[in-house]
Amino acid sequence: MTFTGGGRMRDATLRRYTGAFAAVGGGTWAVTSFFMAASGACQGQACPLEAMTPGLTRSVAGLFVSLSLMLLAAAGVGLVFVVGRQGALGILGAVPGAVGAVTCAAGFACLVFGMGSDDDFDGPYSAVTGIGIITVYAGITLVSCVLLGVRGPSQAIGGCLLTWSLLLAATLNESTPGGALAVASGMCWCGAGTLLLLPPRGDAMTEGHARRSIAAPD
Repeated sequence: MTFTGGGRMRDATLRRYTGAFAAVGGGTWAVTSFFMAASGACQGQACPLEAMTPGLTRSVAGLFVSLSLMLLAAAGVGLVFVVGRQGALGILGAVPGAVGAVTCAAGFACLVFGMGSDDDFDGPYSAVTGIGIITVYAGITLVSCVLLGVRGPSQAIGGCLLTWSLLLAATLNESTPGGALAVASGMCWCGAGTLLLLPPRGDAMTEGHARRSIAAPD
């Protein structure tokens, strides 16, 4: 006899935490971007990542951006586990999904190290933080591409994450309204978090009975 109650509870808890990380991280990103744009501090390229420059105001904004990126990196790792535990990735999706999760985790570690190694709050942060930002961005982009291949709400979540990546890339163009795009990119994460927090409805991310092994025959 196999008892699956504990596994279902763990899956539900993982899904809730992942959804909360995505929603809170995206919300923090959107709010920080909005205030930076409204204050005129977000006029150049790579808004809101340009907050990683000297100055007390930008330091505070940079701190929130770093914290939101940590939450989004944790959500990226959680998404791979949430979908992977249901056996929905398949072999072709499991490998890039694992690479994306490891990349997000590495970016998270770089952000933590970069923030912890900075002795001058007036100038966040070390070069390690920049590496962490790029790593998180790459990891989440890879995870989003993997989720696009999974049917159901997982595909919609992948679309939200990919849209975040594209909007963030668009802020590098000086001719685009970087602040507005950055706010919209944060809302994409809020949407992904909402999808995770909604009750599952028989999709690949449903706990318990929908679980199957990648190697198991149908």
